Amino acid sequence: MQCLQFIDMPTAIPLSAFTNNVSMHDVVNQMNAMWSGSSGSGVIFGEGVFGDRFKAFTDMVVNRERAVVQAVSRAVQAVTMPDVFQPIESEADLRNVPACMHIPLLTYPPLRELFEKNEIGGWGVKPEELPEDDVYARMYENGRFRSDDEDWMNDPDLGVVFRIRSGDPDLEPDELKCIHDARKFIQEWLDVQLQPGGDRLDPTDLDSTIGSLRMDTEE
Repeated sequence: MQCLQFIDMPTAIPLSAFTNNVSMHDVVNQMNAMWSGSSGSGVIFGEGVFGDRFKAFTDMVVNRERAVVQAVSRAVQAVTMPDVFQPIESEADLRNVPACMHIPLLTYPPLRELFEKNEIGGWGVKPEELPEDDVYARMYENGRFRSDDEDWMNDPDLGVVFRIRSGDPDLEPDELKCIHDARKFIQEWLDVQLQPGGDRLDPTDLDSTIGSLRMDTEE
């Protein structure tokens, strides 16, 4: 089961979100040209003495349009391509986490602890679906070493270690890095949300708070 969150848009979805052919910016320019008088200044969106206001208005339209198009594109991708990994770098990204990243993120120890305590929703995943160990961290660390590891630096014959087990998921290096970077962001997110006075927003469901599931269960 996939659980995706509602998206609150700052403006209506433009056609360019689906076709990339029509832009709100173009519409504003057409309106400006339509209502221009002999002076060349638009009645509503005049250049001339209102040039700064016109620029500020069009910039606002364009910026909102870009934000909406990006949000819609990510939401559509999460639904139509659930096996494609996406960077998770902001609160907006948490609203469209693809299904292929649910378990990799829920096996991250800080998230797993909250999930197994029934304090976060977990995108509709069941606790028994999680592997016993953090397989994704182990796979990410394969072939890596620390430059501050004196034993390794002083003995080049030590080589690097790869730990592979049967049943490990088949992931590309860039997919493992995507998981690793998303986990780093979520750790920073939790640090802010769980601090005194934090909003305690559930990273797996931004419309809920951490701990609300347990309270509902107890009631």
